[in-house]
Amino acid sequence: MKLRDIFSPEAIALDMTSRDKPSALQELVTLIKSAYPTIDEEKAIQVLLDRERLGSTAIGEGVAIPHGKLDGLSHVIGAFARSRAGIAFDSYDEKLTHLFFILVAPEGPHGVSDHLKALAKISRLLRNLEFRQRLYEINDKEEMYQLLAHVAVAEILKDTNYYLSLCLVAGKQGLEKCIHIPRIQRPGLALTGDLSHLHPGRMQVLGKSEIRYLNALSFDEQERICKKICSVDLACMVVTRGQEIPVALLKACEEFQVPLLKTDLITYIFINRITKFLEDRLTATVSLHGVLVDVFAVGMLIIGRSGIGKSECALDLILRGHRLVADDVVEIKKKPPNILYGMSTKIIKHHMEIRGLGILNIHDLFGVAAIRDQKLIEIVVELVEWNPKEEYDRLGVDEQVHNILEVQVPYLKIPVRPGRNVTTLIEVAARNHLLKLRGHHSAKEFEERLNRELDEGDGELGVPGDRWSYPE
Repeated sequence: MKLRDIFSPEAIALDMTSRDKPSALQELVTLIKSAYPTIDEEKAIQVLLDRERLGSTAIGEGVAIPHGKLDGLSHVIGAFARSRAGIAFDSYDEKLTHLFFILVAPEGPHGVSDHLKALAKISRLLRNLEFRQRLYEINDKEEMYQLLAHVAVAEILKDTNYYLSLCLVAGKQGLEKCIHIPRIQRPGLALTGDLSHLHPGRMQVLGKSEIRYLNALSFDEQERICKKICSVDLACMVVTRGQEIPVALLKACEEFQVPLLKTDLITYIFINRITKFLEDRLTATVSLHGVLVDVFAVGMLIIGRSGIGKSECALDLILRGHRLVADDVVEIKKKPPNILYGMSTKIIKHHMEIRGLGILNIHDLFGVAAIRDQKLIEIVVELVEWNPKEEYDRLGVDEQVHNILEVQVPYLKIPVRPGRNVTTLIEVAARNHLLKLRGHHSAKEFEERLNRELDEGDGELGVPGDRWSYPE
């Protein structure tokens, strides 16, 4: 179960208006109904109120997880809301509550099981101070939704693309623990007993120095330190260089159900690879309807309404020697700091749908040179139907942008009508983009030259006024 399967961007509110507990529950149920219209709003409110009578679901630190079970659901559903002012929600620490995760699960054995799993995941996640701070800072629903992405430790063990060479040594019961932040940590001072800089939910990497330090301690001291470290809710621990693992660490990981992994890689290589793996899996993603093509090494995302000719245009570009990345559904990932990569979904990779022809396998038809797996998105081109009443950009001086995952991408709107060769226009747009990257902006250079000519011409030609004569 992934949290992003429970929540949706529509069920996220970043500025609650409620000021007391009953109105807050009403607002939360209204929010969840906006994303899941089939639920019975009155019954849902009653279920939550009944649960609150048993004891407040505010768990302290400004967090509450109202939850309950409801007939008629097929799976657990949820919503997230934030109150900047805070709401009196009967928290045990007597503080105002700002962050609300609401969960509603179906009745029955499966519903109970999924309900408990979802509660455990959210509770574990909210114990992470870093995560809570990010919830307070976020100002975008989509960014909040992306924050719910996670990687289970079990998934890391199964990876074959990053050559992590990991094997499980102890703590099998904790393999479902999740990592939400793509940063690893080395224990350092924690081995001396100072846990102030040890972050829950992080992967801890122990290299040659850490294991050597542990081995220098007495067995009793090793046990004390290892138990103290494992009592923090760590995601997992990894020992590098294939080193022999101290028995005290093995016992502590088993006792506290912390997955203990081992790799033969040297420390810096493992850290480099696992960081790339986590960044790839936890990065912000979005799926858009469109076509992504590589035109003169420029990644061009072609969007527009269904049937306007995006795929046909891409097919013409392929015939001219350019390369297809994705058709119909483009998966876009944001990589630090502000880079967008587009790729195809696995099931339709290297395929296109052309009305009248059906599904085409571009790899088989045109060969490996006509495709690529992913591409940096540099321009968004929107195809629109020609409207004689609408004004279109005829100069290109004022550049427009298209927002994808909070990244501003250069944007062009191309009107489509008979006689306009859209494929040629897209090729020229790619060439013009390459010129701009080299410092040559044709439209701005023309504007500057025109302004200069006008300025220089004022002295010779004059301006309308006393020195001009007009026929009567």
